[in-house]
Amino acid sequence: SASERQWIELLLGRIALRGRFGDITTSDEVARSKPAPDVYLKAADKLGLAPADCLAIEDTDAGGAAASAAGMRVVGFHPPGQDWQAIATAHRHIHSFDELTGEALRTGI
Repeated sequence: SASERQWIELLLGRIALRGRFGDITTSDEVARSKPAPDVYLKAADKLGLAPADCLAIEDTDAGGAAASAAGMRVVGFHPPGQDWQAIATAHRHIHSFDELTGEALRTGI
């Protein structure tokens, strides 16, 4: 996330999702925030994965640009009923996480 760890931890705690993440990578762990790729490169490194083996789900163009610059595939997430901007670097745009089926993930989105 481009946000600071304290805000991410607070938000995930409030919506009872903190336990769903093995690790969180935030902007306060890297030199440059989005649209620089640093936070995505750090996350891939923590996971022990090459960026090309990662999928980034983004809701902003700056985030999409950061993930793309890191060498990741990008999915633009746009919840229904909310204003959204097209993410120029997205390989695909979705409106629900239900659209991320196993088949879609296996075929590279």
